[in-house]
Amino acid sequence: MITRLQAVMLHGSNLLVGGTGILWWFLHHGFENDDPYSVVSHPLEPTMHELHVLFAPWLLFALGWVLDSHVLPKLRSGISARRRSGILLLAQVVPMAASGYLLQISETPAWQAMWRWTHWVTSALWVLAYVAHLFSRRVHAEAEADAHGSPDGARLS
Repeated sequence: MITRLQAVMLHGSNLLVGGTGILWWFLHHGFENDDPYSVVSHPLEPTMHELHVLFAPWLLFALGWVLDSHVLPKLRSGISARRRSGILLLAQVVPMAASGYLLQISETPAWQAMWRWTHWVTSALWVLAYVAHLFSRRVHAEAEADAHGSPDGARLS
């Protein structure tokens, strides 16, 4: 069971890391700079990158915090609700975090390109799986409520 504080940390860090990452990508690829010597496409691009890197450890901390209280008990329980999106999330954590770190320290263009693509793909899968995981909760609760005749999703026994 996730506590309210854990949920706030997890959702907040996902919003900040995902939001700054998406905004950085848009600023980097959505604008053209007239200066041929500039590597920055938009003036806010470096700030978004710095914020993304600054908030990422917060997300990793939040994920580690809910691992023991939510992830592992759900995996052990065998409950199938939201299992696919949860496993997809779990599978993205290490490659997403490792590629983000390795992207920061890589010096050769070939390695930078590999880590960049790995980070973009795993991060995109993370964001999609996280949203699916959150919304599948509502869909599952509504389906259970319909099956048991309870408007709020509570079981009638």
